Amino acid sequence: MAVGVQPIGSIAAGGRHTCASISAAGGTSQFLVWCWGANDAGQLASPSSPSGKNMPVAAVDKAGVQLLGTTLSAGLGHTCMLKMDGTSWCWGSDTMGELGDGATAAASAPVQVAAIGTHARSLAAGSHFTCALLDDGTVSCFGQNDHAQSGQPDGAPVAVATSVGLAGGTTIAVGATLGCGRLTGARLDCWGNDATVAEVTSRSGSVGAVAVGASDRCTASASSVDCVVANPRVSCP
Repeated sequence: MAVGVQPIGSIAAGGRHTCASISAAGGTSQFLVWCWGANDAGQLASPSSPSGKNMPVAAVDKAGVQLLGTTLSAGLGHTCMLKMDGTSWCWGSDTMGELGDGATAAASAPVQVAAIGTHARSLAAGSHFTCALLDDGTVSCFGQNDHAQSGQPDGAPVAVATSVGLAGGTTIAVGATLGCGRLTGARLDCWGNDATVAEVTSRSGSVGAVAVGASDRCTASASSVDCVVANPRVSCP
């Protein structure tokens, strides 16, 4: 596969693997999914490469047909994909329910995320959880929840997509145990790190973009980049 000569639709790096959606030959609007790296939990969706690959391999469905997807997101050991029809699919590790199909069994082929139908606008995968921004501006998450990263206060894993209580979302970003959503009006709400969804008042009305890492979040406005970190060894400009 010659990656460099075809348009790339999306690329996502996980804990020890990477996936990319790459335009099919001829420049069509169809984007084929390729993955490489570790495959111990099936995160490459390549049953012919159980030990992983250091070169891209076709990610395939249960019938062996190469996947077509518009956008991708990768967690520690799982991968999620948004299809052109609006449906959401995930594969790989599922120890905490991060695939969103209501089960906790690893899947080497994509399973459809339950409860959100064709309403996903974007997906964001954290370490062992996943969040979806829906077409009505709400956010639903599923998977690990010991730090409320799936938006629920009880700490129990979330088996199927459940609303975090955020409305008016335009973009989302997640990290190891934290999620944030940029809202209409350039406001910022975050959840996780042992707290349910709440507005980050210091950045209200000025957020242009947000990125979330393992222990930090950074926001960009028209004139500055501000960060909040949980680890004193991490510094931000």
